[in-house]
Amino acid sequence: MRYQFWGLSPVLLACGVATFPLATGAAGSSFRVLHSGCRLAGCPDGAASAGGVIIESDGSLFGSGDGGKNGRGVLFRLTANAHGQDRDYARLHTFCGGTCRDGGNPDFSLVRDASGNVYGTAAEGGADGGGTIFAASPEGKLIVLHAFCAGSCKTGSVPSSGLTYQGAAFGEAYDGVSPLYGTTGQGGLLNGGTVYAFARQDGKAHVRALYSFCSTLSCNEGAAPLGGLTVDAAGNIFGIANLGGAQGEGAVFELSPNGRKYKYRVLYNFCSQQSCTDGIRPAAGLTLDSAANLYGTTIRSGEHDEGTIFQLSPNGASYTFQVLYQFVGQGDGGAPEATMAIDPAGNLFGTAVQGGGAGAGVAFELSPGNGGWSETVLHSFCAEPACVDGSIPYSPLTLDAEGHLFGSTAAGGATNAGVVYQIAR
Repeated sequence: MRYQFWGLSPVLLACGVATFPLATGAAGSSFRVLHSGCRLAGCPDGAASAGGVIIESDGSLFGSGDGGKNGRGVLFRLTANAHGQDRDYARLHTFCGGTCRDGGNPDFSLVRDASGNVYGTAAEGGADGGGTIFAASPEGKLIVLHAFCAGSCKTGSVPSSGLTYQGAAFGEAYDGVSPLYGTTGQGGLLNGGTVYAFARQDGKAHVRALYSFCSTLSCNEGAAPLGGLTVDAAGNIFGIANLGGAQGEGAVFELSPNGRKYKYRVLYNFCSQQSCTDGIRPAAGLTLDSAANLYGTTIRSGEHDEGTIFQLSPNGASYTFQVLYQFVGQGDGGAPEATMAIDPAGNLFGTAVQGGGAGAGVAFELSPGNGGWSETVLHSFCAEPACVDGSIPYSPLTLDAEGHLFGSTAAGGATNAGVVYQIAR
């Protein structure tokens, strides 16, 4: 099989006023496990892949996972076998963690360039103990591009997201030289984490903090950046803060270029509506459409305290907020934690780590229509005996050109170490 890489934050379409219908069941979708991870003693191949998988130009799937020989994570590839199915697993690199130079716990989504090299972050280890930015060849040869220091480093410490770049939101492959953007959970001027830019100039790596978050939950500007960043065509950077904001329940922010500096502003504070029906605690990155609308999720509150899907639409110099869907937390799922994907028709695809038929999470589709948006459950996890189909799907979904979806789970599978799966539609 051959897949086109759409990216983890693809193009979305603007739609009308939302309503909140009950979820419908899956129609015409087929689920299968491509690989079961292994966390048992002596298993070197790794376990749950928090960042999901990306699609290489040759049709193979590339991802990072937990576990491995040293228990600090792996890079892996799944390639089509003789029957045309992505089932052949190859471990390409084993992270050693601790104070090792390559780092450990590569728990975030990867990005790829046109040559098939991948780029990512590790949340710990490295030469200075604060995590790393790394690149790896298609064969898995890894180099460290930057080592974050531990503690109150001005540029940040302990990555809290993967990387992105200008053009990623619209499915363009990374050019290998433009700046990469990410977040850290610690460090910065106020020791509450940073938004940073990484670039290579004259053969040297440079990391610059574009914004420093404060470290208390009462930060009106937001605290605890998570979930990855999104960059528009003008170079504006959008992200979420899991905590802080005017109500202390999280915020959406924008960083706009202003000469060599960036101007920070909060676009929305969660729990601004009565009883927090707009949701609280966003944990997933935002998705951008061609009309500059932003889409995201919250993991809690809303009408049923199971989270929401929301839209922010530009309105002059500000943004208009609306909730597109309220999770009920039963068959439709609850607590969505991953960035949503989209197909060219404007249907959104995501995962929720709770709810579903067995309470082990769902993969869902949210579709626009004349009456608003409606949800369809594409797969309810732990539907098979012993949860061999996986459970707790906390990674994002990736789309191929045929509309098939790929993702991973934190648990379930043959040894309860998660699975990589495909949903054919």
